[in-house]
Amino acid sequence: MEYKRLLQESGIPVHKLPKAFTSDLSKDAAKRCIIPGKWILQTILAWPDTDNPYVVAANWFLFINMIVVEIFHATYTVVYRADLGNALLALATVTTTLEGLVRFQMIFFKKHLFNDILHKIWKKFWPLSVLSSTKEVEILKRRCYTTLGLTIGCYGPAVICNVVLTLGPYLTGDGLILKSVYPFEWNTTYAYEAVYTWQYFTQWYILILVNTFDSFAIPMMMICAVQFVVWQDIFRNIFTVGSKKQRLALFGKEVNDEEMISICLEQQNMLFEICQKLEEIFSFAILFQFGNSILALCSSCVILKVDQSKFFEMFTFAVAHMFQLFNYCYVGSELAVQSENMAVAIYDCNWQDSDDLKFKKVLPFMLQRSQKVRNLTAAGITPLDFISYVKVLRISFSFYTLLDTLFDSE
Repeated sequence: MEYKRLLQESGIPVHKLPKAFTSDLSKDAAKRCIIPGKWILQTILAWPDTDNPYVVAANWFLFINMIVVEIFHATYTVVYRADLGNALLALATVTTTLEGLVRFQMIFFKKHLFNDILHKIWKKFWPLSVLSSTKEVEILKRRCYTTLGLTIGCYGPAVICNVVLTLGPYLTGDGLILKSVYPFEWNTTYAYEAVYTWQYFTQWYILILVNTFDSFAIPMMMICAVQFVVWQDIFRNIFTVGSKKQRLALFGKEVNDEEMISICLEQQNMLFEICQKLEEIFSFAILFQFGNSILALCSSCVILKVDQSKFFEMFTFAVAHMFQLFNYCYVGSELAVQSENMAVAIYDCNWQDSDDLKFKKVLPFMLQRSQKVRNLTAAGITPLDFISYVKVLRISFSFYTLLDTLFDSE
């Protein structure tokens, strides 16, 4: 089976994350931000911690179901492309289903990578409480909570839009939820109800999947960025009196300078490996997200202008997409900045006061590695940051202007 082959080739086992995982994460102000997303992903069979054959079979069913829905739905935009208004309205919901497919593909086929990162966050990430400054702890805590709040905030406009989208056609008797082309008469008795129910539950599953995945993945990336800050604080203090207190808090025993330097080097390597895995997971998805956001924003804005009856539905749709892309660009920018700041922390560690020649030999190597910015990219084309966010908005506006001109000419 292709799925099994991919897991075997990865060489990374899928660990079962027990109840201790949740209880341990809840004790740390940063790590606990993963927990809300975990609960919901477990409910919809999308939590990456099991190879149970029944769960895998259910995952395949859900994945194929979304593909089938998307094929019939996307076909409508091709068959009725001459009717630009209806084609754009269908295109807006085509992008939503595509988002669900891409996120499910990441959870399903990149399960071993997600699982490995989660296991390292649980077992190997240092807690916020070891920071030397309580003020810094509060700042980082707020940063994590803000990230979680922004992703949960996307639920609001997404749910409002989906309520209008899924109930509107049934109440008005105006076709299906997702305009589609089927090889049978779907508007006959019972067939209409069956197709409508199928689309209804699929659409709500996709909404929950997309928003919950974001409320899990984005805080997870922010936790990785915060771990860079924790590492910087510990390494910056490595030759100070305060470092002894941090070592006792981390290991429960006294650790000498040489051992601590070795531990910090291992932790640095682990963080760099996690960044590489995040890039492997999200590289294609980020490129897709940029393209999908452009399509969603320009199509919804055109519909806002030409069809006032869809104003509320399309306005909330556009707002949700703008916030969604902003959240990813925010954590991508934060991860890049904090990985770059690692070099500053290494240089500020009072290395000149150390008599350890081994450390002074390792120091240039650590500095050199830290000077490379660890940022997530869209398939290596453009980084995930605020500059790319502005570029996407500009391109969306350009396409909107083009489509608006086409409508005016008609």
